[in-house]
Amino acid sequence: MGDRTNDALDFLETYTGTFPFLVSIKERVDAGRLLSPKQVAAVLKCMAVENKRAEQKEDGPAPPDVVEAGMYRVNDTIYKVQKAVHGSGRLYAKRLVPPDEFGGKAEFVYEPGTIKMLVPADKMTLDEARAFGALYGTCCVCGRTLTDEKSIERGIGPVCEGRV
Repeated sequence: MGDRTNDALDFLETYTGTFPFLVSIKERVDAGRLLSPKQVAAVLKCMAVENKRAEQKEDGPAPPDVVEAGMYRVNDTIYKVQKAVHGSGRLYAKRLVPPDEFGGKAEFVYEPGTIKMLVPADKMTLDEARAFGALYGTCCVCGRTLTDEKSIERGIGPVCEGRV
């Protein structure tokens, strides 16, 4: 057996978690069955993830996840968090690209993984979101372009205003 296989077996010997894949592999090993090279590689990947989680716990609690849709600001960058309407129903984030990058129109662009860096403390207050909406002529709740003068002044469209 190679070092990689020994590392995987050592990890499985002390593993006490409930991850179904690792539990099933541990049962195979306990029953005297050998691991394939792909199974060894998968166990080592799981081991790396478990080690990373343990290090994060030592560094202190992880920041809480974003739990609701809305507008968020990190430094000078604005993000819109929304729920996927087709498929998973999970929250995801889009970054506001300033108007000069798209020929005079502000636009929200999806950036994979951005949702993981946002925390509840980054959420904009309603007043901050309305100021953003008035500045960009974009509804601070849904991101649509505002056309009515009163809506532009308020930074929020009439339908969204009824929701908040």
